[in-house]
Amino acid sequence: MTSPLDALLHWSKDLGHLEGADSLAALAQRGGQSNWDARWAHAVAKQTIVLALGGGEKGRPDLELVIIQALAAGIANFAESIQTENASDVQPLLEELVADLEASTPHLFLRLCRSSPSPSFSGTEPGSVSSQTRRALEMLCTWILTMLFRASGSLEPTLLCEWMGGDLLWALVLAKGILNIETPGDLLPLPRELPALQREVLNCVLQLPTPSVAFWDETPDGAIPLEQRNAELVQHRDGLAEAVLACGIQPSLVTATANFMHEDPDLLLHLVGFLASLHHPAPHLQVKDVEAYGITHAKMSAALAMSLQDCNLKLWCLLANGMALFPALLRLLRPAADLAFFCPPPRQVLASFTSATLAVSTAPRVLAALCVIAANASAEPHETPLEAALAQFPEAELNDVAKQWHSWRGPVSRRPSSTAWTRLFGEEEPSPMAPPNSSPAEDISPPPGLAALLQNAPEEFRCALDGRLMMDPVQTPQGHVFERATLAQALYRSGNRCPSSGEALELEETWRLPELRGQILAWVRSQPRRLPRAELQS
Repeated sequence: MTSPLDALLHWSKDLGHLEGADSLAALAQRGGQSNWDARWAHAVAKQTIVLALGGGEKGRPDLELVIIQALAAGIANFAESIQTENASDVQPLLEELVADLEASTPHLFLRLCRSSPSPSFSGTEPGSVSSQTRRALEMLCTWILTMLFRASGSLEPTLLCEWMGGDLLWALVLAKGILNIETPGDLLPLPRELPALQREVLNCVLQLPTPSVAFWDETPDGAIPLEQRNAELVQHRDGLAEAVLACGIQPSLVTATANFMHEDPDLLLHLVGFLASLHHPAPHLQVKDVEAYGITHAKMSAALAMSLQDCNLKLWCLLANGMALFPALLRLLRPAADLAFFCPPPRQVLASFTSATLAVSTAPRVLAALCVIAANASAEPHETPLEAALAQFPEAELNDVAKQWHSWRGPVSRRPSSTAWTRLFGEEEPSPMAPPNSSPAEDISPPPGLAALLQNAPEEFRCALDGRLMMDPVQTPQGHVFERATLAQALYRSGNRCPSSGEALELEETWRLPELRGQILAWVRSQPRRLPRAELQS
């Protein structure tokens, strides 16, 4: 395996006459001729960022892959220069690099949000974000986080937020990249501590909904009313849900948890809590129905459930297999019951999940939680192992289960199957809880960052098909403007029919718009990326 420097020297030769390519090659060659240090590696990394931005401005999407590869090699080269004894000395250099990288996030990292392959779209069709490009972006994300990890000695959720300037989407895109990466590329090696770093990144992401992360940049300045604090927490979780939806990270989190949960069982607990908080951001308010949060949140919750659909079976199988790892089952069952309201367990796994839990405990609170999960999955008592288990209880203990059912504090389905459970435990339904006085989701303004760029872009900068900010705009003979990769997917699925006009269309008949691409990048860079919390709330 070659070193990052060898990889950088190789790719710098392929960058043609882009402005800055000669300077990069000269810097890299100088490092190969002498003992290089962190300052030299920092200068090389800065030059690769300049080159990446310059290549985008010149409208050279044909060089996009090698530009990303060179940038990843430059960051990796700097990360390799960080040693325990010089970690404090490189902090100012690192801060400068992170600030420079911020300028490149829109047109580099937003591509990773578009690059998740689906069963109907393999990522190999003409014009798509290729598997090579996706791989290069994942490698770039991996080495950025490695750089931060080595300089800090650890990776905590609040530290991740600090380095990302509170930009949740940027943090999630980086996390998605490192969690998805598997094998090294042809030239650039993977970090030696990759598995440990992947686990730390996973743990960081799963902690993002917590209050300590929501208020990471605050200092105690007197008492804050509880109502205001709760509203701010809901706002933070709604912003996180938007970022999760934008980058499609949920399947990556489920897969990574499956890989690491036997080493750290709490990851499964954190995963379920993370997913539940996206749909149900205010359990402290005892909201009984998602519509109580407002129509905006309800739509987002439905979209989140849809994006989790392909791995929902895997998620609940993980839960079934993980029950034996938790002596205190209620810590896991309470958020699982909330999650089941929005993403119910498939019937084929509900029985095994229930049986696995009953094998660990038949305490009344555990049975009540299992009944709520079954009701949220639209299963009636006779369709689960719970009916037989409850039949063996003496009347006093059955009454205790009924009491727990009636006082359940989370959301419970009102489908007809829920009525069967109500009949089983008596006519009284689970106690209704008052919804919040206002709908926090309706008042949210997205924080500055990648999420804001997705939502606030001018109409002429958005793809006519999916409404998202374009990175590689193309125009059809009929005058419609699309993101090239998005159009390629639509043509592949429709048999080469224009998604707007319905007329026959080949991707080769479209032409790229470098002037519009330059306007988009100029607009992106003119947008504020970091604001203090006080200014966000004003």
